[in-house]
Amino acid sequence: MLDFNNAISIVRATYQVIEHASVVEDATNEKGQLCRQFEGLGATLEKLEKACIQCSDDDQDSYQHILDQLVPYMNDLKEKFKPDENSPRESMANIVWPKQKEYIEAALKKIDELDSELGLRLAAQRAPAEHEIDEIIERLTPDLEKKLSAAPQQVQFITPGTCKEFWNTQEGVEWKNSEKGFLWISGIQGTGKTGLAVHIGDTLRKEAGNPPAFCVARVHCDYETMSLLEDHMDVVMSLWVQLVKYTPELVFDSALIKQWRADLSSGGFASYTNAIKLKMEAFVQTITLVGSVVLILDGLDEIPGQYQHDVVQRLMEIQERSNQCRLLITSRPYAKIKSLFEGKPRFNLEASDSDINLYLHERVQRTQQILFKGLDMAEFVEDVIRELICKCSGSFLMAKLYMDEVLRATNETECWNIIRKFPRTASEAYSTGLKRLSEAAIQQTSNSLPCRAIQALFWVAYANGFLQEKHLRQALAVDLEDTDYDKEKEDLMGLDALCGELLIVDTESGMVSIGHRTVAEYLLKGETRQEWFPSIREYIPTILMKYLLLGCMMEPLADADSKDDFRTRHPLIPYAAKYWGWDLKRLLVENTQLWKSTEEFLKAPFYRWNDVVKHEVAEMMLAKSLQAPRPLFPSVGALERYGLTPGNINGVHWIVVFGLSAFTKTINDYETCFPVKNPIPATPLGLTILYDQPEIAKILLSQGAHVNLYGTNGRAQHLISQVLILYHERNELKSLLLDHGMDMTLRQPYNDKSLLDIAMDLLVEDGLTRVLGSNVEKWPKNAQLLHYLVRRGCVAQLKQAINQGLDVNLPCDNGKKALDYAYELGSKTMIDTLIQNNATPALQWPAVQSESSPYPVNFIETSLANSVITKQKYWGKRDAPVTANSYDDHSYDDHPYKGLLQVAIDDTVQLPIQKIVETVSRNRPWKRFKGPGPYFGSKEARIEVRTHFEGGYSDSFEVQSSVYGSQEFRLHTNIWNLNDLEASFPLRANWMKNIQRGSILQVVTYMRILGFDCDVAFVRVRIYGS
Repeated sequence: MLDFNNAISIVRATYQVIEHASVVEDATNEKGQLCRQFEGLGATLEKLEKACIQCSDDDQDSYQHILDQLVPYMNDLKEKFKPDENSPRESMANIVWPKQKEYIEAALKKIDELDSELGLRLAAQRAPAEHEIDEIIERLTPDLEKKLSAAPQQVQFITPGTCKEFWNTQEGVEWKNSEKGFLWISGIQGTGKTGLAVHIGDTLRKEAGNPPAFCVARVHCDYETMSLLEDHMDVVMSLWVQLVKYTPELVFDSALIKQWRADLSSGGFASYTNAIKLKMEAFVQTITLVGSVVLILDGLDEIPGQYQHDVVQRLMEIQERSNQCRLLITSRPYAKIKSLFEGKPRFNLEASDSDINLYLHERVQRTQQILFKGLDMAEFVEDVIRELICKCSGSFLMAKLYMDEVLRATNETECWNIIRKFPRTASEAYSTGLKRLSEAAIQQTSNSLPCRAIQALFWVAYANGFLQEKHLRQALAVDLEDTDYDKEKEDLMGLDALCGELLIVDTESGMVSIGHRTVAEYLLKGETRQEWFPSIREYIPTILMKYLLLGCMMEPLADADSKDDFRTRHPLIPYAAKYWGWDLKRLLVENTQLWKSTEEFLKAPFYRWNDVVKHEVAEMMLAKSLQAPRPLFPSVGALERYGLTPGNINGVHWIVVFGLSAFTKTINDYETCFPVKNPIPATPLGLTILYDQPEIAKILLSQGAHVNLYGTNGRAQHLISQVLILYHERNELKSLLLDHGMDMTLRQPYNDKSLLDIAMDLLVEDGLTRVLGSNVEKWPKNAQLLHYLVRRGCVAQLKQAINQGLDVNLPCDNGKKALDYAYELGSKTMIDTLIQNNATPALQWPAVQSESSPYPVNFIETSLANSVITKQKYWGKRDAPVTANSYDDHSYDDHPYKGLLQVAIDDTVQLPIQKIVETVSRNRPWKRFKGPGPYFGSKEARIEVRTHFEGGYSDSFEVQSSVYGSQEFRLHTNIWNLNDLEASFPLRANWMKNIQRGSILQVVTYMRILGFDCDVAFVRVRIYGS
């Protein structure tokens, strides 16, 4: 650890040496080396000064102390290296210089050591802050941003020289030269709005330099991604993510980081208004740190109409709150959008003749058509281009479509005939293009389907989600009559070439998209679909269902290599699993072929799928679910956590995933007669919570579905997905399941936790308390309910439960009663309520001073010879009487957010261990958190116990997670009695029975996580043997 006082002394001494050396005539080399090393030290001190911004209060004082003393010396050095040549000190300094030279060498070494130590200190201080920032960025990054990044670029190539005229326009000049200018660029389809947005962004990034003088963020709103938009802030935060990603060494204030983490962890997102406030604050603060920024939103008209106003309003608010933010938005000139920019600067974009001229010449240069090559054809080419410019009407799109036609000509006569017959509109041009694709098809299809090229275009236009080329190639190779996959039916030609460049295949991501928005609009027209592919909407899910039931999906896979090979051969599986039922219920009409195909699929023997298909389906089900904000069962993977593996799914599982409620009764009856073999742990009723399907839940309950399941040992095996009920925003589903007898006090055999236990672990507003108010009379009047109501501070519900017969003296967890928990949390109202109803504590209150402990204790300790091990350790309060033997100083290398107390199990106790008592004092949040009082801590701020033995560690068990907002130390006592645990917590009981001599019991305190500084000042463990 760096000694700051020593660091200051080093610099002072070195300063004095430099002061002497600066007047020595022959010390040029030494002075140069000193100067260079001090420049390096100066750079480190600059970083130290920046680091002060995000330090904790204690560290900030230390850093500021060193800066206040070092900076004056550093600032004066420049003058010391510019001595007065006529100074009378020079001759004297030259005389004593040989003796002083060795001090210079020592000074150089000290400077090097100081710089290294400061660097290490900075790195250690910066690491946790960077981790915190990364976590915040991950939480605030919308899924939309990832989809936008993956979407194919709509502009594949910009002809050099085009778009430059923008910078010479009045609007362009004024916007570029402003500090917080706004500009709306409007233009009809095909005028090059996206191309201009790309050009502006790229040009400004180059001008910004490296490191950038300002930051540019650009988002292109493609119509496919925007069709999935559900929150306007996702568009706004996609711009924010770019600022964060592309700004090096972005440093947020530590208090700000803590506040954001606290908001994210303590329910800041429970309110949509609070979520917006937090995101806007993050955006504005980022601009403050970054400096000047340029925000470019390309394609406002692609955003669904109900979100356009909010997106513009938020961006303008961000610009208004920031002093250096230029904002540029492009869109078509729709009347509704025009009203949003009333009185704002506007640039009406039309493709200039000069830009179109450049584009057409560039197309000619790229063509391989001989007609347009050679010097003798130059005049002919210019005549054609002049004619095309006249017909293009300021549209790059029409220029492209016309040039596509012209470049087919093989002689001049044919070329001029094509020009004379040019379609007048884009739609006419696309119709001509489809007819040409159909005529040029080498292989015609059966069953009245269009050719492969036209199928591909309609697949991309109508499919849900982004298709990659490898997906589309496989989908086109499947026919309705197939029983297995035939790779020979795949088309070897590139899809973009097959479709005459109406499709674009991104070379990096492999994503396939329609060449232009207007092409997609044409394909989506009802008359176009009716003419070319009337069944496309029903055809896509039918083919995907067929694909998932092909014989190859049942192919047994022996090892990892065969599984990898299978995945490579069948890339369509994840897409087919995710999208076969997506929006299917909108298309379903009873007794149609699609209805029959869907019913047949839902009755299929999915248990015959191989492991790869089962795993991909489980992954899809997890990705599509309403996932909890943080892991609830860290010891198992996500698929196991939600009961999606191991085992087989059935038709009713699929019904829940895609909301196909019309089939619920039919398929449920079918599976009653033909039950699935080895089903996945999550039942269909459990999945209704995971996928928010209350209507299907009602149907299943009406058909006798069980809300509580029991294993052979009588212990609960309730639906794993019921954990999600804690996060569910709609109380309708909570009430529905509770009304049908869902018992939230049943503990699972794999983690010893009930839903109420989990609810007490979570620092979220789950809405469960509100539902409890109307359901208390239906709950079992047991200790878990009592424990929950007390720790949640539900006084009204507790009184109601007491009136209905709840015993307030039932033993709660950790060897305590309800009144003990109320005393520990300091809730006076709760304490008074319990005492008024004759509650008694299990512990002694107030606590008493013990000879064996420097802290008061409220557990009356027994003293049994050769049967007790006591160990205690201090971290926080140093004024307590501490002796060399009273605490363990071997501390886990003292991780800054963890403390470790280790107790060796030796011959002192007789095995098996019968009782473990842990006490802890002062567990408080950081001071900027909400006001003092009892509240629930998150699982991240907790105390855990485990054993360390030769070869590894046991599972960890949480001891406590409740905290109290107070500057005072508070006593928490937890007693684990083996006899009590065997009845309620068999996993903990087995752990205690398995503790052997030679193992080490570890108590781990997680003291500073998720914005909390939970000072665990003292932990005392007392272990009783048999």
